[in-house]
Amino acid sequence: MTAERKPTKERPKPLLRVDGLSKTYSKRVGLLARQEIHHAVWGVSFDIPAGRTVALVGESGCGKSTLGRLLVRLIEPTYGRIFVSGRDVTSMNDAEFRPYRRRLQIVFQDPETSLNPRLTVRSIVSEGAVAFGLASGSALEDLLVAELSAVGLSADALDKYPDQFSGGQRQRIALARAMILKPEFVVCDEIVSALDASVQAQILNLLLDRQESTNVSYLLITHDLAVAEQVSRTLLVMFAGRIVEMGRTAEIAENPRHPYTQELFLASPKLGAEPPKLSSTKLQALAVASSGCAFRLRCPMAEPGVCDGEAPTLRSISAESSQRVACFKAT
Repeated sequence: MTAERKPTKERPKPLLRVDGLSKTYSKRVGLLARQEIHHAVWGVSFDIPAGRTVALVGESGCGKSTLGRLLVRLIEPTYGRIFVSGRDVTSMNDAEFRPYRRRLQIVFQDPETSLNPRLTVRSIVSEGAVAFGLASGSALEDLLVAELSAVGLSADALDKYPDQFSGGQRQRIALARAMILKPEFVVCDEIVSALDASVQAQILNLLLDRQESTNVSYLLITHDLAVAEQVSRTLLVMFAGRIVEMGRTAEIAENPRHPYTQELFLASPKLGAEPPKLSSTKLQALAVASSGCAFRLRCPMAEPGVCDGEAPTLRSISAESSQRVACFKAT
């Protein structure tokens, strides 16, 4: 597997900017039907430049997939804004947002459930291209063949069904479905987590090859820090719906500052292994908390009267470091 291949001297302008993005859910609990608020994503802000890969890591249930779906507006935010090339897309109605649906794509973790088993590969991959009027007739056929070739599949695959392929091949089909629209930004939601190490490397290299040729940006959602280190320039660490640390991937890997990030790296499995089992503390219970640091209940540095007061916000560690950490005690 190769490292991300877009070295530049100047930081590019953000293709996608997220400002205070939040998603909350409410439910009635108890005999008195008390309303309980769950913050699935809470006050998240970050940029993704054109042609770059940003990795989002954190344990299961922390809000990673919810954030990914928010960015492509599969679900709507409760608060906050999403800007694409400087335009606020959160305020757009369906008609206004339609052109952005082509520009913003998502590839899901499990191609067995994201690919319709009753449709042929031809129907699956061509659906978006037909809907957006990209091609028809022989031009569409040529486009399909070219897109399958780009993900390592032959034209023979077009008239087959998803269950006739391996897991890695199905993920290639899912990639072709997204990439045929020539998107500018793609959310890759745990797309290699169910694959063995050799197939993981092939899929990730396909992403990097496409990035090199088209300047597409990725948000790579993963529990695997080894994957994040190898393909991303920037790392976001999420816990209980919040970004608790962010900065250059190599810098965070060398010296993680937030105690949760330190815990993640200590528990990190090798490429292709199962996600780490970090704690029995329920993330949902933590996300319900209305004040203080959510990580304080299992943090070795937690200090009463400090960490249980206001929730910490992201702050710079030093002028020399890219790292920003949401922790009162981190140095």
